[in-house]
Amino acid sequence: MKKHKYINYKGDSKNYGAFEVVSYEGKDRYKVIFPLTGYTTHVLTKHIKSGSIKDPLYPSVLGVGCVGVGIYTCSGEGRCNTLEYEVWRGVLRRCHDKESKRYPLYGGRSVTVQGSWYNFQTFAEWYTNQPCYGKGWELDKDLVDYKASEYNENTCTLVPSAINSLFTGGFKTIVPKREGKYLVQLQRGEKCTNGNKRQSFFGYYTNKQEALDVYFKHKIAHVKQVSSAYKGDLDARVYDNLNNDQWIKDYIYHLSDLNNEGEK
Repeated sequence: MKKHKYINYKGDSKNYGAFEVVSYEGKDRYKVIFPLTGYTTHVLTKHIKSGSIKDPLYPSVLGVGCVGVGIYTCSGEGRCNTLEYEVWRGVLRRCHDKESKRYPLYGGRSVTVQGSWYNFQTFAEWYTNQPCYGKGWELDKDLVDYKASEYNENTCTLVPSAINSLFTGGFKTIVPKREGKYLVQLQRGEKCTNGNKRQSFFGYYTNKQEALDVYFKHKIAHVKQVSSAYKGDLDARVYDNLNNDQWIKDYIYHLSDLNNEGEK
């Protein structure tokens, strides 16, 4: 058999689609290209035979994201995923994985991801260069602009967990009605003796608008109190939003409307 017999050979890799052998580079090494992505690499004859050739540009993550070529790795010590990879995959899941619990609020509402962020290397470079990277802060889009329909470098920032959790809880109704009256309560960080989150109670009201006024009075005060502890570290856009009474109200109504049960 000829030494260069694999030139122009077309085959299928195990997990990254079709490849073509372009040329022989010497010392049992061939240049290979993946037509789908244009990625080229050099492999040994045994890799061609077994199909064990990797294409880092192939959309192997949820069918849309690629690992890419660069310095950022997916796995860290003990084969656990790196923080950057977990955060990136979480964004893709929210927008593309219909099995994700958060998909209905993101992908299900046509929220997408910036084109270049489908490459993990591009996202990781942005993420690791954020001012508060390394503090354990969380990626967030909505606190910058909850109306934004795309995760990108302009709509996203990092926020501490205490900030990111200010508006969790579902908001199926802002002031639920119980036994003919409207209940006002909210979480303000307190905990019960068993460690569970405590709901601060602010009374029952027969008039819904009065109940809403009481709710927003306490909610806005709490949001401002928590955000003040991070002044100077928070993204200025987030800090401004969290100190804007109308923005806080509008965002809470928005969250309530997502559940199709909120009323303005």
